[in-house]
Amino acid sequence: MLLGCGALLFLGLALHPFLTYPLSLGIARRLGWALPNSVSSDVAPTKLTVVFCAFNEQRVLADKLDNLLGLRAACPEFELEILVYDDCSADRTPEILGSYAGRIDFLRGEARAGKSTGMNRLVERATGEVVIFTDANVMLSPELIRSFAGVFRDPEVGVACSHLVYVNEETATASAGTSYWRLEETIKQLESETGSVMGADGSAFAIRRRLHVPAPQDVDDDFHTSMSILSQGYRIVRCRDALAWEKSVTQSGQEFFRKVRIACRAINCHRRLRPALRRMSLWNRYKYYSHKWVRWHTALWLVLASLCVILFAFSGYGPVAGFAVAALAVGGVAAAWLLNRAGVPKLGSVWEVLLAFVATMYGVWRAFRGERFETWTPASSAR
Repeated sequence: MLLGCGALLFLGLALHPFLTYPLSLGIARRLGWALPNSVSSDVAPTKLTVVFCAFNEQRVLADKLDNLLGLRAACPEFELEILVYDDCSADRTPEILGSYAGRIDFLRGEARAGKSTGMNRLVERATGEVVIFTDANVMLSPELIRSFAGVFRDPEVGVACSHLVYVNEETATASAGTSYWRLEETIKQLESETGSVMGADGSAFAIRRRLHVPAPQDVDDDFHTSMSILSQGYRIVRCRDALAWEKSVTQSGQEFFRKVRIACRAINCHRRLRPALRRMSLWNRYKYYSHKWVRWHTALWLVLASLCVILFAFSGYGPVAGFAVAALAVGGVAAAWLLNRAGVPKLGSVWEVLLAFVATMYGVWRAFRGERFETWTPASSAR
């Protein structure tokens, strides 16, 4: 009985961030519980600063800068400042940045220091009331600029999130990532409609510059920046018409190690922000632990649920049943791997989902071992 309850508990924890949590948000929205008041008493900001960091981005850098200059031309009602930090690139990135001198401002690090350090330096230099954070391989729409500016008319809003769309599903890795992101965007919209989103994604988000808290080197700067502002009592909202586009990572190995790095930095961020997170409302803490902390441990919950089922079969029905259940679990994982290797559409993505859970848990484990990721290398398959 105890093992059966344990299996249900751990399976419930594994499913909660993806099933019962969004359902609870939908119920809260329908009941009108925790719905924010719509306030637009401030004047929309007219000066905005766009910042991003680059390391060996020669493949996409010119397109990115042309995109930002195009936004400046398409949105003449705003003064758009463009700042770039080069983290000691070893390719043509500095040369490309130099060719845009006079139209953008850029800084070059003296030694590799990582994205968090670069973003901190850029925000210190920014003069816009609103700072838009983005990545070198992300393209932004004119609607994003106008939407971000408009949402800050509400004095309760401290952070605005974009609507990110992945533009390629060439492989099982890309397909799994794109499907997951669609669910993530749905959850973020529900969170926004019931108070606040639990953290911004670094592809494109905006903050009030005066609320910025410098991020340490070993944490996700987007997560730290947005959650620091949320813990100050401001809202993080999703702007569904603030469109941004990005290519998915298409190679499984690159995606695995990207998720390891992100998870390790996220846990380090969680530990640093823990005192501030305690100041959030109970509703926001429920949302945070449901969306983030429980999800980071999905692989652990699945393993514990499987062990409970196997031990239940052993204790209740004997060794034959126990070994049969264990073989079924191993066979299911093996079948997912084989389908992925065979390139079977959709079904092959199951392996990529399992791999993502393992990568995240591995990153969590490395964080608890005291490991730190300060610098980054862009995934070549997303460029």
